Amino acid sequence: MKGERPISAAAAAAVLAILTLVACDSDNATGLPDGAVEVVLAFDGFPEDTMRIAITDTSAIRMARDFVSTRQGAKLPIGRIVRGSGIDHRYPYRYEPASVRFADFAMEVCDGAPMRTDSAVVEFMRGASGETNPTSATWCPWGAYPIAVR
Repeated sequence: MKGERPISAAAAAAVLAILTLVACDSDNATGLPDGAVEVVLAFDGFPEDTMRIAITDTSAIRMARDFVSTRQGAKLPIGRIVRGSGIDHRYPYRYEPASVRFADFAMEVCDGAPMRTDSAVVEFMRGASGETNPTSATWCPWGAYPIAVR
């Protein structure tokens, strides 16, 4: 058309590269690692808080689905958390997907609400692990329960 400038080869290559990265990303549209299922957790006493986590253990996936459909059974998520956000970028930590299990109760160091800052995560990890500069710890938010499995 008159007045339109053709796209340069460099611009076309850049657009193609971006589209290829999006299409070939190993994570699906929700950012899930390969083989993982998304579980959405809610927290007693903190109705405004939800947390999306990735899990891969088939038994844990079944337990989460059972709880969502019946509101009965094991609901407390227990697993190893590491620093750095996961599929829910609102939080500065994530569960290691293969470590997540669901239980009726836990003997671990538990907390009632999701941590919002990196300093809160480090403080929790120090208390749970006894290490000065921890990179991970077991976390079981005692008021958490699954509300959706996707």
